[in-house]
Amino acid sequence: MSADALIMTRFNVDELSVRRLRKVDPEFGTLCEDYATACCALKRWQTDELKASDYRAVIAELEQEISSFLSRSTHH
Repeated sequence: MSADALIMTRFNVDELSVRRLRKVDPEFGTLCEDYATACCALKRWQTDELKASDYRAVIAELEQEISSFLSRSTHH
């Protein structure tokens, strides 16, 4: 699944909103790519509880940052 699709699914936002925010803020784009990478890694390591736990923590942190970006973008 693409980074944009993951963000749209997880945060219930439309594709246009994600694309606009990626275009105006490269940091958001980097967060999206990092999120997709972490989600992919979690799937790969789901049978290794230690690694899976680490990736879940990274994903939770990235979700907070992404949510913050999305909240700020809807208030402008």
